[in-house]
Amino acid sequence: MEGKDQSKAFNKTDVITRFNLDDLTSFSGVVNEIQGDENVAKEVLLFAFEKVQKQKKLIAEWERDLEIAKSNLSRIEGITDLVFQHMKFTKPMALIVDKETYKEILVISDSAVTLEKNVL
Repeated sequence: MEGKDQSKAFNKTDVITRFNLDDLTSFSGVVNEIQGDENVAKEVLLFAFEKVQKQKKLIAEWERDLEIAKSNLSRIEGITDLVFQHMKFTKPMALIVDKETYKEILVISDSAVTLEKNVL
């Protein structure tokens, strides 16, 4: 790349989204798209950067949502412990859940709460 100026400024308006992400996930796909053209290479790099930024933001949002969901789950699971403490129940315990046409058994142990649906 001798004699070529690689320090040109990249403007946000330079990002062209004409690329198919699936086409750029292999070396041959990149070669086919760029074909040695530095301007196309620049466009691909900007396209990839934009996709990376969006993906990182999405992952951060999902991680935040996951932490909130885990916290909510922990609080809800704590309800079981509070009921057992208040009523002085001991684990494991099985509760019959009477549905109109069938029955289920809710099994509460120290390590899990499960719902058994095949009950006679």
